[in-house]
Amino acid sequence: MKKFRKWLRDRGAANGRLLLAVLLAATLLSYALGSLVDGLSDREFSFIESSSSAHALVADPRFAPLKLLEWATGFLPDLTPQIMRLPSIVFAAMTLAALVYVLRRWYGPRTATFGFIVFVCSAWFLHVGRLATADVMYLWSIPALLVSHIILRNHNGSKLAFLSWIVISALLLYVPGLIWFVLLNAAWLWRDLAQTWQNFRLQTKILMVMAFLIILTPLGYSLAIDFAPVRLLDLAGLPHDLPQPLDVLRHIGEGLAFISVYGQAPTDIWLNHLPLLDAMLSGAFLTGIYFYAQHWQASRTRLITSFIALGLILYGLGVVPLSVVVVLLYLIVAAGIAYILYLWMSVFPRNPIARKFGMFVVIIAVGFSCLYNLRQYFVAWPHHPDTGSSFSEREIPRSKI
Repeated sequence: MKKFRKWLRDRGAANGRLLLAVLLAATLLSYALGSLVDGLSDREFSFIESSSSAHALVADPRFAPLKLLEWATGFLPDLTPQIMRLPSIVFAAMTLAALVYVLRRWYGPRTATFGFIVFVCSAWFLHVGRLATADVMYLWSIPALLVSHIILRNHNGSKLAFLSWIVISALLLYVPGLIWFVLLNAAWLWRDLAQTWQNFRLQTKILMVMAFLIILTPLGYSLAIDFAPVRLLDLAGLPHDLPQPLDVLRHIGEGLAFISVYGQAPTDIWLNHLPLLDAMLSGAFLTGIYFYAQHWQASRTRLITSFIALGLILYGLGVVPLSVVVVLLYLIVAAGIAYILYLWMSVFPRNPIARKFGMFVVIIAVGFSCLYNLRQYFVAWPHHPDTGSSFSEREIPRSKI
């Protein structure tokens, strides 16, 4: 009986934390979803229109996973901006789940809790996750790829792990520019992939190849019926005309400045010229960089660095949004918070009062950061004049076969 009560108490605490996390995420993603701003933005309307028929999906299969959900939503009887934004919320929720999984595997449950809180309350996550645009696919892609990377590394030889990597990699090929991340991830995993593939029986290999080809069939069919080199460039996330090197470097510099100094983004997705990270998160970000610099030889450090470098290069080319690296930045922020706590606990290894005080200070700092970001999104952004001019009431096209 005592063992049962202990198990129930432990599981009850874990389930309680999970329930609170789900309620927090659901509340932030659904609150005033259709009334915070009036109507749809131009980018939302264009994306909904491009997902309104099977013919449109075949003609342009980019972002097909999200478009399929948008297309199915368009058959509902009452179409409102709130309803049409639900598919993006689905991918935003999957982004959160993938992020928490990565945080727990890399840093542990305490850091995963802090990382989840600062990310779910971040203005960028709320902007991207609550709009009916393709931006949320870029936010979801990298944590999904990291999940497949971790699962394959930790379960080398598992059929299910290999299949999950194939499925996620194939789905990411529908997102322009993500093919380079898939190839980079495969390069990091080539030993695991080769060893696992060699151990599979012929029947298993055939099934894996068939799964990959089935997922990519719509994409292949679309390219076959209307092949053009320009479409391949679009899928690869490359510009039609190669920009000047100085323009690429300038755009990369703007992306770096966007992190904590000065931002530039469309008014339907961001407020004025505010940076991505506030003062508290910028400090944690710099601490996270310092932590990873001390562990440069670790595979995790080189993986994150290579992903960020690739993302900034693609962003510099002007065809991939900054969302492709945002989750990676918050992984570094979480590492910074964990490292600050580690240093404090190291100074006071046996003083419970000092240890609790350090935890209290971090909680207060995270709380102020969350409050700042929530006010930025729910209060300041919808009342800004530029925001009002970016949204308007319009008739939502219904989906058709």
